[in-house]
Amino acid sequence: MSSGKAVCESTLASPRASQAAPPPVSRQVPPATHAANTPAPRADQFWIDRHALGKARAREASLRGDVDVVFLGDSITQGWEGEGRQAWDDAFSGRVVDGLPTPRGLNLGISADRTEHVLYRVLDGTLDPLAAPSSGRPPRLAVIMIGTNNSHGDQYTARQIADGIVAVTRAVQSRLPGIRVLLLNIFPRNVNKDAQRAKVEAASELAWSDLESDSSIRRMDLGGLFTSPDGVLDLELMPDALHLSARGYRVWASAIEPAIKQAIRTGPSPWGTAVVDLRERMRARGIPVRQQGSRDADTVFAFTAALEYAAAGAAREGEPAPDFSEQYLMWAANQATGGSRSRTGGFGPEALAAGLRDWGVCDEARMPYVARDEAIAEPDDAAKAQGRSRARFTVETLTHGTTTGGFTPEVLAAATRSLDDGRPVVAVFGWPSGKQDEAMPDDHRTPIGEGIGEGIDAASRRLSGALLVGYGLDADHPGKGYFIARLARGEWFGEDGDAAISFEYAREYGMGLYTVKQEP
Repeated sequence: MSSGKAVCESTLASPRASQAAPPPVSRQVPPATHAANTPAPRADQFWIDRHALGKARAREASLRGDVDVVFLGDSITQGWEGEGRQAWDDAFSGRVVDGLPTPRGLNLGISADRTEHVLYRVLDGTLDPLAAPSSGRPPRLAVIMIGTNNSHGDQYTARQIADGIVAVTRAVQSRLPGIRVLLLNIFPRNVNKDAQRAKVEAASELAWSDLESDSSIRRMDLGGLFTSPDGVLDLELMPDALHLSARGYRVWASAIEPAIKQAIRTGPSPWGTAVVDLRERMRARGIPVRQQGSRDADTVFAFTAALEYAAAGAAREGEPAPDFSEQYLMWAANQATGGSRSRTGGFGPEALAAGLRDWGVCDEARMPYVARDEAIAEPDDAAKAQGRSRARFTVETLTHGTTTGGFTPEVLAAATRSLDDGRPVVAVFGWPSGKQDEAMPDDHRTPIGEGIGEGIDAASRRLSGALLVGYGLDADHPGKGYFIARLARGEWFGEDGDAAISFEYAREYGMGLYTVKQEP
């Protein structure tokens, strides 16, 4: 923040080993006891229309499954569509910046709402379509700020406003199971400190005291960003001493954007800067790194690992981990694309997808992999029958392989979003001679031997496949980040078969990106 003003945050600290475990947290909506925590609609036509619009937006978003964060509140939240439009477009529209998408938000603010009105909207089903989207995944975070309109006069006490805030928070959690919550203290109002401002401050503190034991909730008090040290409101940020100016929304966006990005990303990394790292999840699903030997089958192994990951994710509890046959997939690719038995390797994802579509995939035990170049024999009838009877898979092309290569920022963003959603990405790269080490600086790589790109220049590149299983952001890394790649070349990539491929390298030498999911 250029203002240098303080932001107060509260999170649940991890209990020390000597402390007793905290009691279970109840996320049920508390019973109504007064007006502020009793769900109530409004009768004015503006509200009726805006509530209907919110429901329509949620239904539309559920068809895409691409919303990261939902904003709930009153006119200050609705104002992202007015004075805050540019700040929203810059920070929460899902647009691509430096090859990565910003979080995609859904604005459900309604001017003049009180706690009971937001509570009604949530319990009336506004969020329900987002819990089970037609594709993609549910939102990961809700940003909640509500209560300033309850603070007028003596109708509500600070305690009652707090109860309303707690009820709204619990209602959101009940309708979006697993959601994280960023709970914002009610923004300061009125030019100078007065009884009304004291009431909203007290309400925010009382609400947090009821919710702080819930580790899925993070609290931020941004009031210091909008006032001077002695509490005088900055009228450049809040011209009417309540609502934000365009600059005020930029201040708000800058303050919460890092917390939002942290909340919607997943996975620690041994490299320390990873945003997503699915390697542990792959190990948990029983999918090891396999050795391809001397055969040109990089992409086949990456493609098979993606199939196994998708199948394991859809498997019933207790079912064994899948182990699919690379040899069968190569045969199927030959059949589907009119190849011959003499073609022994070099299969791209689109040929493999065609083979998968026509012939399915059988288990490794029915057609074991041959780790050397030789003609691919036809599978027996049992292997074919198993392949064709297996559940169908859908292969989505994020970008087709090209002869010129290079991933655009939009393609990189599609890859990182897929990884955000927990789906590995099959990637095809060109590996020009002398360039492979540029992708992997010494502090972020496992070694690559001479087997990739030997004797090949940028104009005559050899395709090589890898499975992208994570990514990291690092301002000092080429391209400001890297993909975690899982490869099948064995000791050339270290014992774990993984390496880092910088965003810069991907932008220059990337050739194609594909994802896989198993159909219901």
